[in-house]
Amino acid sequence: MKKENILDILSFIIVIVGVVLFVIYKNNMTISLTIIGCVGVLFGISSIVKGEQYGVPLTAICLMLSVTMALYMTKILNRDNAVTFMIVGSFVIFLLLSAFVTYITRIICLKKYSKTVEATVVDLKKNPNTKKEFYNVIYEYSVEDNTYQIESPFIYEKKVPSIGSTIDLHLNPVDFGDAWFDWDKVKLIKNYVYELIFSAIGIAILILLLIKR
Repeated sequence: MKKENILDILSFIIVIVGVVLFVIYKNNMTISLTIIGCVGVLFGISSIVKGEQYGVPLTAICLMLSVTMALYMTKILNRDNAVTFMIVGSFVIFLLLSAFVTYITRIICLKKYSKTVEATVVDLKKNPNTKKEFYNVIYEYSVEDNTYQIESPFIYEKKVPSIGSTIDLHLNPVDFGDAWFDWDKVKLIKNYVYELIFSAIGIAILILLLIKR
């Protein structure tokens, strides 16, 4: 059975169990919200593994919903600060989880696309559906006397690569027509720095909310 099918079955089971528990505890709003949060976290993690874009925000929101309800039930967090705590916490978890998923995804891709070749820009295609000048870049590369062309998944407006410029392209050693474009390392590091800074600010706010209880 394929991994996707197994994850779909698990997701279905998680939702069914969650619905049953929600019906059982429907008269207790706090427990019901905690159950929704836990089910959402499990479903979100399953979605992340499947590569669904909504997996990270869903996991972040549901995780903080569960944590907020748990802190509220144990009287560590008061009602006045609960909503703010959940919103800020969801933002922090989203940033940290996004950075983690990006890091893991890059490692997996580098392992899968282990062969590196030099690819040359041979054409620039202007996107006709936009008012601004956005370009799709066409690269060409050769492996074992075979020539391939591939379009970059990135759309450029500024710093458009010039025709004849080259990049390192990562290929699947099993299928040379299957290529992966690595992310810009400078932008990647900047994103990590920004995510850590805003996460630190968010964590500080969460601590203040807990202290003010």
